[in-house]
Amino acid sequence: MRRYEIEKKKISRQFFRKVFACITGIVILLLIVSTYRNYVVREGKAPYLTLKELLPQLNAFQTITGSDIYGEITSDEVQMEQEYITVGTVKRILLLFPDVDASVLDAYKKDTWYVGVRDWNIILLDIVRQYGEESLFAVELTLIGDENGISDVSGTPIMPEQVLTDKGIMNAVYWNTNAYLYSRVLAVCYGDQILSVIRYSEETGKLVNVYLVETSEAETHFFFDNYHMRYGIKGTDLYSGSVVDLEFKQGKIVVDEKETEIVHGKLLQVSDTGIEIEGYGVFVPSDDMKVYRLYGELESMSTKELRIGYSFTDFVLFDGKVAACLMIKEEDMEYIRVLLKGTDYAGRYHDNFHAICDQDYEIIYYENGVEIGRESKTAGEAIAIEATTLNRGVKRIKLMPKVLSAKTTVQSIKRSQGTPVYKGTIEITGSEEGLLLVNEVLLEDYLCTVVPSEMPASYPKEALMAQAICARTYAYGKMIKTGLPQLGAHVDDSAGFQVYNNIMEQYSTTEAVKATHNMVAVYNGEPIGTYYYSTSCGAGTDSSIWHGGGEIPSYLQAIMIEDTVVNADEQDESEKEVNLATTPQSLMDESVFREWIQRKNMAHFEAEEGWYRWNYSVKELDAEYMYSVLQKRYENNPNLILTKDENGEFVSQPITQLEYISNIEIIKRLPGGVADELLITGSNAEGIAEIKVISELNIRYVLADGVTKVVRQSGDEVSAIVSIPSAYIIIDLEKNEDKVIGYRITGGGFGHGVGMSQNGAKNMAERGMPCEEIIGFFYPGVELKTLQFGE
Repeated sequence: MRRYEIEKKKISRQFFRKVFACITGIVILLLIVSTYRNYVVREGKAPYLTLKELLPQLNAFQTITGSDIYGEITSDEVQMEQEYITVGTVKRILLLFPDVDASVLDAYKKDTWYVGVRDWNIILLDIVRQYGEESLFAVELTLIGDENGISDVSGTPIMPEQVLTDKGIMNAVYWNTNAYLYSRVLAVCYGDQILSVIRYSEETGKLVNVYLVETSEAETHFFFDNYHMRYGIKGTDLYSGSVVDLEFKQGKIVVDEKETEIVHGKLLQVSDTGIEIEGYGVFVPSDDMKVYRLYGELESMSTKELRIGYSFTDFVLFDGKVAACLMIKEEDMEYIRVLLKGTDYAGRYHDNFHAICDQDYEIIYYENGVEIGRESKTAGEAIAIEATTLNRGVKRIKLMPKVLSAKTTVQSIKRSQGTPVYKGTIEITGSEEGLLLVNEVLLEDYLCTVVPSEMPASYPKEALMAQAICARTYAYGKMIKTGLPQLGAHVDDSAGFQVYNNIMEQYSTTEAVKATHNMVAVYNGEPIGTYYYSTSCGAGTDSSIWHGGGEIPSYLQAIMIEDTVVNADEQDESEKEVNLATTPQSLMDESVFREWIQRKNMAHFEAEEGWYRWNYSVKELDAEYMYSVLQKRYENNPNLILTKDENGEFVSQPITQLEYISNIEIIKRLPGGVADELLITGSNAEGIAEIKVISELNIRYVLADGVTKVVRQSGDEVSAIVSIPSAYIIIDLEKNEDKVIGYRITGGGFGHGVGMSQNGAKNMAERGMPCEEIIGFFYPGVELKTLQFGE
C-alpha cells in the first residue's frame, strides 16, 4: 500500500513537471513570437499595411465620398507616430463604407493591433466593388518593367516609381514594384496610380507581336507600343528584326518565337477585314497586328500611316494572318490615290465605267490582288465595264496608259466642267454596292485641277500660290496618314477632302502650282492641317469648333483678319475705337459681338466682299421643319443635340415634336465670336422643351428654313436651302405673344472660319503681300518646306 502511494506521488510530481514545462515552453514561444513580430515590424519585413501605402488610398476615398478622411487620419498624432496602420484606424475608415464586409477584422483581438496587408486588401476589394467609381477600380495588369529597363522612343527612361503595364504607364509610388515585376497581377488603381497589388493573377501576362530590335549574350532589346524594353535574356537563339511574343509569369519572362513568313509588295488597301498586297492577294490582319516604322526613329504607327499605293513595307505573316507591318524605308511619295465619286458627287459607287484614253494603254486584270492577264488597247479605243460583269469574276481592273502625259476621259462621270479628264492610272474594283474608281496620279498633276476647283483662277497669283501650298500640304498629310485606307485611297475628289477636277485646269492656277513646286507648310517638321474657307467676317476662330477634343494647334488659333497699319485714315473715330478694342476673346461676349457684327470696319481685309456682311430674314417660322432638321442632326451626332431632362440636365436623347417655339438664343460663343451653342425653347406634348444645339455647323443647318434666301451686303440674293453661310451671327426674334413667328439673322463671312480665308488671301495679295506672308498670317508659327521628290 505504501509502495502504491509512493508511486502515485511520483507520477503526480512527473505530471506537474510536464505541465510546468509545457506552460514554460508556451510562454517562451509566445515571447519568441512576440519578439519576432516586433522585430519584423521594426524591420519593415512583416506584411502589415503601412501608413505610406494607405495615404493615397485615403485620397481616393475622400474623392468618392466627399469626406475629409485624409485630413482626419493625418491629424491623428497617435496614428502619425506609427509606421503601421491599426485595426482602430481601419474601423474609422469603414464608417464611410457601412456595407463593406469587415469580418476579417474579427480575428484581431485589440484595436491597437496592426492590420495585415492581405486582410486589408480583402476589405479594399469590397470597397471598390461596392463604392468604386470610374476613377477607382480593380483591374488585372501585366507589369512589364520599370525605369531600369523601360525607356520611351527617344531612349529616355521612364520616371522612377513608374511602371509600364499593358494598360500604359502607371504610377507606383507607394509599393515595391520589384516584388511583382514581369507578372500578371490583380491591382486596385485610382486613375493612373496603382494603390495596391492584391495578388498574382492565375493568367499569364502576354505581349503579342513585339519587335525584337537586337540581342546579345548579356541582354535582349525589344520594342512595343513606343517603348524600348531591355531584359537580361541571353539571345543565343534569337535574331534581330524578328517578331515575337513575350510571356510574363511571376517574375519570369519567356520569349515565344513565331514561325513567320514575310511578303513585300505594293499596298493597295487596308481595312479591319483585309490587307491587299499587289502580287500576293488579300490577307486578314490579326487582332493584335502591330505597325512599326524602322527608319529614322523606331516608332509604333497606326494602320492609317501605312503607305497606301507604295511598297515601303514588309508584312509579317503568322498562321496566314498579318501579325506585323514593318515600314522599312522612306522614299519619294509623288503619287496620290483619289477615289472618284459619281456624277454630282452623289456617292462612292458606280453602276458602270466608260472611258477613252488619248494614248495607247493596257488593261491589267487582277483577282485577289494577283495579276491574271493583260490586254493592249490603242489610243481612242473605248473601254466599258458594267458593275454586274466585274462582280461575277475578276475583282479589279487597272487602266494604265503607256506614257505619263496621257489623258483619260471618263464618260460615265459628269462634273461642272462637263466630262472630266484624268492623268495617271485608274483602278476599277468590283464590290457588292457597285464599282469603286481610284485615280493614281502625280501629286503635282492632282493639284493642277484642285486649285482651280477650290479658288477662282482669276485671283492674284500670290493668293493662288498660297492656295496651292495649302492644297499640297493637306494632300500630302493624307498621303502620310491615309484618309480612306479601307478603299485603297488617300482622299476622295469631293469637298469632304478637296474638290478635284470639278473645274478644268487653268493656266493661272497651274502656274501657281509650278511656282510652289513641292512646297508644304510644316510645324515641328510635320505637315499642318491647312484648313481654309471662303470669307471671314473680320475674325476667325480656332479648331475647337469641331468638338473633336485634343489640344488646339498653335497655328490654328483665333485671329483678327485685319490690316493694322493701312486704312486708318478711312475710318471714323468710333470705328477706330472698335478696331483697337476688339480681340477674338472679347468677341465671345454677346453684347460686344452684337455691336461689332453690325459695323463695317474698313481695316478688315474683306470689308468690301459680298459675303463680309449679310442678312437672313425668316418671315414665318416653321416649327415642324425645324424639328425635322433637329432630328437629322441628332441622328448624325447624338452628342451635339441635347435635351433638358426632368433633373435640369442636358442629355443626349431622342427629341420630340415641337408644337411651337417660344425662344431662340445663342448661349455660347467661341473666340472670334462664332456661335457654338444655340438654345431652342418650345412646347411639346409633355410640356416645356429645351433643346441645346452644339457646334457651328449644326447651328447653320438648324437656322436654315429651306426657303429663305440670304441677302449679301452687295445686294444680291443667294439660296441657302441647307444651311446659312456661317455661324458668326446675331438673332433678332419676331414674336406673337409667347410664340416666335419669325427671326432675322445678321451675319458675316462664309464658312467655318478656321485657318485661311480665301478672300482674305485675295485681298492681301492685291495689297502686295507675298504668299509666304499670307501663309504666315493665317497659320502663325509654321515654316515652308520643299519636299525632295525626284531629287
